[in-house]
Amino acid sequence: MIPLAADRVRILHLSDLHFIGKLTERGTRLGTRPWLTKSHDFAKLQALVHLLTVLGPPQDTFHHLVVTGDVSTDGALSSLSTAKGFIQDDEVIDAGVSRLIAYGLACDSERRTVIPGNHDRYGTWLPFQRRQRHFEEIFDDASYPRVQVVSAPRGTTGPDIIFFIFDSTQVLRLIQRRNPLNRIARGEVSLAECTWLVRTCSEIARTGYANGVRVDPGNCVRIALLHHHPVLPDTNRLPSSRAQSLTRDLTRMDNDEAFQRSCLEAGINMVLFGHQHFGYRRTATSTTSGQTPFGADGPVHFFCCASTSEYSVPDPGFFIYDVGIRGVDAYQFGWDGCGFTRKPTLTRLPFR
Repeated sequence: MIPLAADRVRILHLSDLHFIGKLTERGTRLGTRPWLTKSHDFAKLQALVHLLTVLGPPQDTFHHLVVTGDVSTDGALSSLSTAKGFIQDDEVIDAGVSRLIAYGLACDSERRTVIPGNHDRYGTWLPFQRRQRHFEEIFDDASYPRVQVVSAPRGTTGPDIIFFIFDSTQVLRLIQRRNPLNRIARGEVSLAECTWLVRTCSEIARTGYANGVRVDPGNCVRIALLHHHPVLPDTNRLPSSRAQSLTRDLTRMDNDEAFQRSCLEAGINMVLFGHQHFGYRRTATSTTSGQTPFGADGPVHFFCCASTSEYSVPDPGFFIYDVGIRGVDAYQFGWDGCGFTRKPTLTRLPFR
């Protein structure tokens, strides 16, 4: 078990779960659309819950769950419902035979933040992101971007967490002026949304309120959430085939540099995302010494979560973050062939 200090808030970060209609499905199946055959691996889901159970009681294992998109493979209501059942329920029952088939994460709406990915915006026979709200019908019906406050748990001295939540799926344009294939996996955060981030942070720092909740601007950690990657890993450390795939336009995020600048200007501490199916971390620092709404500018730490349970990925995993006012301890977990284990290095990253 990883000990948790009283001045920390623990966040569990999962991504790219790729559920289909049946929780017990493993790998591909007949009848799934040929271009969408990758699905969740039931064994990985069971191993995830088992590990969290070993770490401690559910209420002590983590304070808040973040899932950064692609909870489903095809965007179907049945797939999204399966994902919600696993995330929300403690016990998952097969209604057809009334038998327990799995344990879930037991995260109600107060303990979770789940955002859509490009696969969650599918829903037709063509794998294109489109304007549909199946995701919102199953999960919380909300608009984007938005602010969510996770207050420090009672009995702790940890900071309040302020999430700035974006839908980076590319559905803002009805018609692609460039390559229409960009609608498969490419993302975007508009310039207006970048401006919203800076303005909203300034308002929170000035008034001490975030989405109507009282917060202490001097004792809060700001975290941006989206699905697509605003920064790339160090491709020199990757196999050539994977490095080449990262440079393809089909999976990039429009306005990624503008989003990075807005995070630095707004005083964001961490950015959590997925989409790439393997885990990595990058840090961005301002090129000029200046101020943010929350004081002197500091580094922004970007974390890409691996796919936690997609069947065919070579390096599945997830992160656990112990977040304090001065920095974060980031624990990365990877798949060893039969279960998830913590990687040996502890990444301690300062916010100031």
